[in-house]
Amino acid sequence: MYRQIPKKRRIFNRDTVEYVRTLRDGCCMVGLGRPGKYGACQGVLDVHHIVNRGAGGDDVKENMITLCRKHHGMAQEHRIKRDKLRSILTQYFGYQYGTAEGADRPQD
Repeated sequence: MYRQIPKKRRIFNRDTVEYVRTLRDGCCMVGLGRPGKYGACQGVLDVHHIVNRGAGGDDVKENMITLCRKHHGMAQEHRIKRDKLRSILTQYFGYQYGTAEGADRPQD
């Protein structure tokens, strides 16, 4: 017999998404952090969830980064790794992330 496991309640906050896009970042953070390495920025700005929503990623500022459409596509295809995105957020905003099991959650 199977026991139903309750799904984790995800944080969904459009205000935080808009804050990240316009006030905190305001530009493609990959283009700012690594100009040239991943090619020139192209397209409008998107907010990328480092741990995607389908995997339980929350709308919290430590899990979101603003990317141009080109770099967003590269991040979704894992050509720009989570660790790289997290290191950019750490460099500019001081966010700290756990390792191993807790790597998908920012440290308090």
